[in-house]
Amino acid sequence: MQEFFSFMKVAVITIGVVIVLFFILLAMPQSRLRVFTLKIFGWGLNAFTGLCILYVINPIDILPDVIPLLGQVDDAAAILSGLFSGIAGIIAVTQGRKGGQRLAELE
Repeated sequence: MQEFFSFMKVAVITIGVVIVLFFILLAMPQSRLRVFTLKIFGWGLNAFTGLCILYVINPIDILPDVIPLLGQVDDAAAILSGLFSGIAGIIAVTQGRKGGQRLAELE
């Protein structure tokens, strides 16, 4: 049992170090990982925006519109989350493109 806990201790420390290094690379403005992550994250947020739009126009809701007030609240939440994720997605994709152009200029 002691061997298991010592193995888990090493595994947790190793995973922690990898996560810290990942965040350090993301923080560096000239990092290829930052450019790639911003592009992927931005497109994911834009896809989520599309799903929110589909949810709003879809006649099947989690909370039906027949229920007073609650039926409209879930639609409003979908609209707001779609709007905010769309804005964040556009910003992330734009930042990723700018970073990619900067990296191309440096090479």
